[in-house]
Amino acid sequence: MDLRSKRQDRKVVVPRQVAMFLAYELVGLTLKQVGGEFGKKDHSTVLHACDKVRSELESGSSLAEDVKVGRTKVASRGDEVDDKLGERLVEAGVDAVRVRSA
Repeated sequence: MDLRSKRQDRKVVVPRQVAMFLAYELVGLTLKQVGGEFGKKDHSTVLHACDKVRSELESGSSLAEDVKVGRTKVASRGDEVDDKLGERLVEAGVDAVRVRSA
């Protein structure tokens, strides 16, 4: 699954939103930087993704477990020094959503 694609179906959009949220919240990238990592998305797309995930977390949806798993994955790899930040976050986002669908 390529989270950098322009695809807009749910099985791509939700993992992309989770990964964008994690990139913004945990790594501290700007909205513009996060957008650049995810296929040159606009900062407003990233802002929408973060707002959507926060809203889902507050409502107690099943997405909360996905985000928890994603946070753990990103944190466990946080001390790796590399230039592949976007790939690491994309992988964490995909892994988080796979847990829910398994």
